[in-house]
Amino acid sequence: MIDSFRKNLAWIRHENNPVLKPKIGGEFGETICMNPYAEVRDRQIYLYYAADSPSEKIQICLTKSSINDVDGFCKREVIIDNGEAGEFDSKWCVLPNTIMIDGKHHIYYTSNNGIGQGLSGFPGIGCALSRDGKSYTKVSGNPILPPSGILGDPDMIGIAGGSLIKIKQKDNSYIIRYYYTGCPTLGEDYFTDQQKYICCAESNNGTDWQRRGVNMQRDPEHDYEDVAVAGPYVIYDEEIERYRMWYSAIGTRWGYYSICYAESEDGIDWYRGESYGDNLQIGPNLGPVSGLYQEQSWDSQMAAYPSVVKVGGAHRLFYTGNGYGKGGIGTALAAPLRAVSDANGVVRINSEDGYKFTATYPLQMSCSLGVIIPSESQSPKWHGPCPDCGIWREYNLFSTENPCVRVTQLLRHKDYGIELRFTLYNMTGSSISDIEFTQIIECESNTDNLDVEWGSSDISKIGNNVVFGSLAAGETRTLTAKIRLTKRES
Repeated sequence: MIDSFRKNLAWIRHENNPVLKPKIGGEFGETICMNPYAEVRDRQIYLYYAADSPSEKIQICLTKSSINDVDGFCKREVIIDNGEAGEFDSKWCVLPNTIMIDGKHHIYYTSNNGIGQGLSGFPGIGCALSRDGKSYTKVSGNPILPPSGILGDPDMIGIAGGSLIKIKQKDNSYIIRYYYTGCPTLGEDYFTDQQKYICCAESNNGTDWQRRGVNMQRDPEHDYEDVAVAGPYVIYDEEIERYRMWYSAIGTRWGYYSICYAESEDGIDWYRGESYGDNLQIGPNLGPVSGLYQEQSWDSQMAAYPSVVKVGGAHRLFYTGNGYGKGGIGTALAAPLRAVSDANGVVRINSEDGYKFTATYPLQMSCSLGVIIPSESQSPKWHGPCPDCGIWREYNLFSTENPCVRVTQLLRHKDYGIELRFTLYNMTGSSISDIEFTQIIECESNTDNLDVEWGSSDISKIGNNVVFGSLAAGETRTLTAKIRLTKRES
């Protein structure tokens, strides 16, 4: 029984996103680049994805780059072209995913022939084979996995691809498990008719499939995934002996997709975190506020269709942006640390390697006014996470019955670890001096530690205590610290 994540990540978006941008007459797609599926081979990133042609049909394409240059993807090659008029894939070929079976490259893709609406317009998942990974031939009998058409089934009217893994059996044989999106109903009601489920099917040969039902449903308690879940990307992580899933989630918080995370011991029953926001990994990029308006970006509406690879020891995510590909495909690199909070106000910090820490930040301080504390009616809780997984909280500190200091604490994920922003506002009419607070960080690892480096010369640390000078009447001051993972001294 899982009661906590082993590896829960936050992501740093690439500054030059999108790395594949649609453009009329461009190298990657005319108006759409979507549904990335990444592999690492021969120190290159092979990125399969769906893009439209000048004829407005959508095809499966392949582009490559060095593992060290995600801005250097080459011009696309068309890997899977559309079928003839009337065939199941005559209009769209989307959502590629690949696997090796019996020495052959298998590529699976989701089809559309222009008949029906929504997922009901997708007549099933097709398959094509290749010996060299370059030239593919579609198998006979496509689609190999159509909607069931059976009332009550999770994929009765629609089906769309996700990802495949091999699972070793006791006799050293393998079964292939396909995680995919199922759609049971279609209609105008947002909650009852627009649900999507994550389902799975299993096969011994990659062609004949047995459906195994629903793996995951929406979560009514999480407003970022209370409508639907879809587009699963699943791996098995031998280091932690768990299955790991990244998936697209639709909720009422943003109205469009965000990317969430789950872990499982058997690949069937999934753990999605203890508290609200634990499993949210990347949401729509709301961007900075410029003047009176929020700046819009290529992924400000949605982030969806995740694919994750490990490059040079670090996890790299590829995903689709606005308008189901109109914004293009971008990438993000895993931050070395991820912070989440629990109901007791304790911050739990995981490293990318799975090490766990707990950090307790102060709800009280000592100063020239004495010990200042929150009022009894206050229960300062951490809020968030924001679309980039940052968390924050605000509260007032009182001396006797009078509020004297307003505190804002913000934890943001950075490429070095975590940035702590600690803002203090003096609400009194006089100066406050000799301010001191306690920060406690504990680690479950015997080899790793967290180093906290404060960015101001007038701040000193004595054990777990942080001491700095004074706040003038009405002054607001922000203290910044960098939190990094370090090795303990032997």
